Amino acid sequence: MVESGDPTRYFEHFARTTRHESPLYASLSTSIAGDRSILALSSEMIERQPPANVLFGAVHFLVLRGADHPLADFYPTAGGHRPLDGSEFELFRDFCAVHHDRLLPLLRTGRVQTNEVRRAAFLVPGLAWIASRENKPLATIEVGTAAGLLTLWDRY
Repeated sequence: MVESGDPTRYFEHFARTTRHESPLYASLSTSIAGDRSILALSSEMIERQPPANVLFGAVHFLVLRGADHPLADFYPTAGGHRPLDGSEFELFRDFCAVHHDRLLPLLRTGRVQTNEVRRAAFLVPGLAWIASRENKPLATIEVGTAAGLLTLWDRY
């Protein structure tokens, strides 16, 4: 993982790791890594929060709240179906400029919790070891903030 203190490298890393999961965010991250204005905006967030997740989350939140802007056409969750065409970053930058005053409070107070299926990979060896020693069925109870995600570890 890239240290959060280097936003350029962070967005470059984010672009590489999300290219299959979110082509939109990968494309935007690649451009953000070289854009001083958006990097400056992303620096407004709470310390120790992932810049891309918070920035994209704040923008997506405003899009879902009905922010009128052509960027929304790239978000299926907002009814958009526009394929990536090379204009997405300019529209993203414009969206951030137009909605700057609405984004700042979200960035300065917002926190994200990312739940990734890959976290379950760390449970499998430990639970397999316990099962081999106890020779009994296993059950798990989620007491953390993963919204039950890790209770399905055996299905990943």
